[in-house]
Amino acid sequence: MKKSSEIIKKIKDAINEDVDISEKCEAVRAYERTNLPVPLKKTYFSLLCEENSVIKGNPDINKIVIRMTCFTPLTLPAYSANETAESIAGYMDELFGDDFTSYTIGETDYDDDVRAYKVICRLNFQY
Repeated sequence: MKKSSEIIKKIKDAINEDVDISEKCEAVRAYERTNLPVPLKKTYFSLLCEENSVIKGNPDINKIVIRMTCFTPLTLPAYSANETAESIAGYMDELFGDDFTSYTIGETDYDDDVRAYKVICRLNFQY
């Protein structure tokens, strides 16, 4: 069974260590920070495991869903939250290859606590 924490660490490190991305974005493990800086000056990706299931068989199938919440500053247009999430999902395809099976990107919403635009994404992996 693949550990979701390994996937989250790989996503977080990839975003934070990529020079082009890290200039405008930062990835954090959900709940490792109690507060994001308000108002936001850059885009934040909050990562957590939403599901880790194993289907026993020959071979076993391990399905993992990582929820990635994208918080975008209000200084950017609302649609930029969705565009940024799409770019990161494309980057995950390059990073994980065939293990990254699909993704969904929700609608852009406003988050009162962070005072930013928010999009919830689900990144699906299979091992």
